[in-house]
Amino acid sequence: MIAAGPRALSLHLAGAGTRLLRPARLALLGLVAAAIAITLKPGGATLAAMAEELLAYFILFSIALSFFYNFVFHVFFRELAASFIVTQG
Repeated sequence: MIAAGPRALSLHLAGAGTRLLRPARLALLGLVAAAIAITLKPGGATLAAMAEELLAYFILFSIALSFFYNFVFHVFFRELAASFIVTQG
């Protein structure tokens, strides 16, 4: 159970998101999506089609979604993001 209040809710949501959306997991998800797209492609699995799908889904999942997640985290949960960035002196 989470404590009441917007700060507690943002901490809970941000903690769940950092566990679920790490860049390595997004890259693996991109590989899975590319494999699905290759098998469903009507033209067959040629080398060019496989390279295109792998590159497109790798960029989409590992770069675009990762950057979008970081944008949302830094804009809407800026205090929490700043607390993670602060270095120990």
